[in-house]
Amino acid sequence: MVRRARELLQRPHWPAGSTDSQAAQRLANDLKNLREFNLLTKLSKRVIRVQPNATTVRRLHAQALIETGQATAAIAVAQKALEGLPESDEEWSELAGLIGRAYKQIAIDTRDPHCIESREALAHALDAYRKPYERNPNNTWHAINLVAVFTFAKRSGVTVPTAFDTTQPAPSNQSRTDRMKHIKLNHATEL
Repeated sequence: MVRRARELLQRPHWPAGSTDSQAAQRLANDLKNLREFNLLTKLSKRVIRVQPNATTVRRLHAQALIETGQATAAIAVAQKALEGLPESDEEWSELAGLIGRAYKQIAIDTRDPHCIESREALAHALDAYRKPYERNPNNTWHAINLVAVFTFAKRSGVTVPTAFDTTQPAPSNQSRTDRMKHIKLNHATEL
């Protein structure tokens, strides 16, 4: 697959059409699974030029950018892909989660949880992971990352917005569903 991707990228006008683009999308996913992120970045850029609305390829491109140390660029790619994408689209949650992942990486890369860049990145990561989880509590990887970022922030002494403080009791005016979400997150932070 790696050799095939390199050969295809040598062609100046590839992908030329929708059939090539569909094959490239499959190849992009294979490259992600092989963790060939540098090659995936090149391939996904090519496909996006031909099919700018290829949301799955944009998601793969954002992931490759994160994995190659380009978190800020990944945020821009994922945000662009989210423009006009309905929340009901399965890629919406994945893209929102990748934005959280990119901000989490920025916070980690600063190596100082107290600097302004890290605090802002943590707040953005919390917000990015929260949205898909609130939309669908079955988005467990978003919930896990939400708890992880929250716990990292709290342990580092970083003040997090009250909305994310799952150690406090849920307000009594919340609906039963909202209280259950709060309880689930509260229990997870105790683990």
